[in-house]
Amino acid sequence: MAFLRIARGGLAAALLSGMSVLAASCVGILELDGYAGALNDLCEKLRECYGDEYFPECEAHGEPRIVAATTDERETWLQNFADRHCLESCANARACLDMSPVCGTPAETCVQKEQCCGFLSGAKECGGGHCCSGEGKGCGTANDCCDSALGCELDPNENETVCGGVACIDANEPCEADAQCCTERCDPVMRICAEEICSPEGSRCQENDECCTKFCNRQGPDGGTCLPPPCLPDGELCGAGAMNDITCCSQFCVVNPYTNDSICSSGECLPEAQYCLSDFECCSGFCDPMIGICLSSCGVAGDACEVGCCPFAACGNDGTCCLSDLATCSSDGECCSGDCNELFFCESDPNCGLPGTGCMNGVECCSQKCDTTSSQCCDQINCHDECVEGGPLDPGCSADTLSIGCISDICAQIPSCCCMQWDKTCVDAVPVICSLACAAPPVEVESMNPP
Repeated sequence: MAFLRIARGGLAAALLSGMSVLAASCVGILELDGYAGALNDLCEKLRECYGDEYFPECEAHGEPRIVAATTDERETWLQNFADRHCLESCANARACLDMSPVCGTPAETCVQKEQCCGFLSGAKECGGGHCCSGEGKGCGTANDCCDSALGCELDPNENETVCGGVACIDANEPCEADAQCCTERCDPVMRICAEEICSPEGSRCQENDECCTKFCNRQGPDGGTCLPPPCLPDGELCGAGAMNDITCCSQFCVVNPYTNDSICSSGECLPEAQYCLSDFECCSGFCDPMIGICLSSCGVAGDACEVGCCPFAACGNDGTCCLSDLATCSSDGECCSGDCNELFFCESDPNCGLPGTGCMNGVECCSQKCDTTSSQCCDQINCHDECVEGGPLDPGCSADTLSIGCISDICAQIPSCCCMQWDKTCVDAVPVICSLACAAPPVEVESMNPP
């Protein structure tokens, strides 16, 4: 069957310009030739990025699946093609191979893992000529496993059947070593499993993060190749002791006393994203007091809370940093209280309700937040790690190591956690209510807000 070829640039422009009506009508009129054109553009992007040998059967593998798919399946695929910006980068194009109906279902024949749905998360791989589950991955019967001799056994800790009987750790869950993760990648800084599998040494690449070695040499005659890094950048794990300093590009391998990890750094200080207790420990000179982590910079009034608010600042109800009482200010809008006095200090309305004062609505409270459950004024909300004790948390906050929605779930059962104080009771609720473990031992910090 012949397919209409749509130029990659033209398709991308059409997808972007028609995004607002795509879901309602655009998909329906592109018909089969349009879907095939999108697939051809995706395959061309992959060849451009990784060479002809990366996925030589790209069109031949995908086209029959598009033909056999239902209209709804094709529409969903093309919608995802646009939403995931499949042609914008090499990494995006690779990820878009892992979308049904282009990828193969379990037990389908294959010659490489990229033909199997779930290859990017490590859930499926190509073994014995068919899509199957590797050791530690989910299965229904032993035949689902790439090595049927492993058996499909129940892991009592996870209450699921997996090849070999011991489940691997899912993405974004705490880990200690690469071998524990389904993606075979344990982030050395965050100590959580990576979301995607990596390419082994010798593979074609475009970005460092694609490589298991974390180094893509883009100076070779055939484009980028995953190779061992010539040296380790700041933040990477290194061997302890002066003899191992040479492995770091900066020539400094330092020990974080809070995790006992040896980390490459720009000097005798802790690099960005490391746990800390004080500013002088960090190479950046800033230890975020809310989450106890070294950051390259901190948020001033008006900046998003996610970057970490500077000392004498807090996270306001609108999700941006604002200045706490007694902080130096230049305008009312910079202050959490909305009042920069004649001496250029932030101060609260003397008639506003302090935390714990009875209220009917937020305008009666200094924090501008009234808890409807207890009818009392709340303290100034914050954004910090759920595993850290501190000020009350905003349900809109979410630490990278824990799932979105955890704060809301906890505060629904313990309202004071999002009103008065995120105390030990709230921290202890993380594994109970959210079924999540803290990625590192908690670092207690005091709230930067005035009493």
